[in-house]
Amino acid sequence: MSAPVRIQIPTAKAAPVSQLPLNQEDKIGRDDRSAIVCCHEPSYLEYLTGQLRGIGYKVHHVVSHQAAITRMASRAYDLTVLVENLEGCELADNRVLQHLCAMPMDDRRQTYVVLLCQAFATGDEMNAYAWSVDQVISYQDIGDFAALVVPAVEEHTERNRYFTAALSSR
Repeated sequence: MSAPVRIQIPTAKAAPVSQLPLNQEDKIGRDDRSAIVCCHEPSYLEYLTGQLRGIGYKVHHVVSHQAAITRMASRAYDLTVLVENLEGCELADNRVLQHLCAMPMDDRRQTYVVLLCQAFATGDEMNAYAWSVDQVISYQDIGDFAALVVPAVEEHTERNRYFTAALSSR
C-alpha cells in the first residue's frame, strides 16, 4: 500500500486539554489516560494529537517502528493509534502491528488499538478482527476521529471490566 490519499484535515473541534504545543509530548502520570500515536505524517500526527488531547488523553507520538515498540515495552498505553503504512511499509509488514499481535492477551487487552488505513472502510469489523485491532478508521473519516473513538473505547472498557470480573471470580 502506498502513502495515504491526501485528505483535507479539518481543524479540531475540541480545544486541547493540555497547553503544550502539539509537537511536544505530554507527561503521563499513573492515573492519566494515555495514548500513543504511531504516525510519520506530520499533518496527521498534529491533528490526531489535538483530537486525543481534546478527549482527555495524554499523548506520546512516534514516527518509527522501533520507537513505538520501545515505548510500548516500557508503558502500557490505554489507546494506540497506528497508521497502516508507518515508515512507508505495507500493512502486512507493519512491525508495530506484528508486535501488538504477539503480545500476551492480558497485556494486549489493556490497550485499545485503532488502525488508520485507506484499504478498509471505517467500522469494518471483519478486517479489524483479521488484523487484530479493535477499530478501523479510514483516512476519509479522520475528521470524525474523536466521535468514532470515544463510544468505541467506552464500550471496550465496559466489556473488559465484565470480562476481568468474570475471570477473577473463578
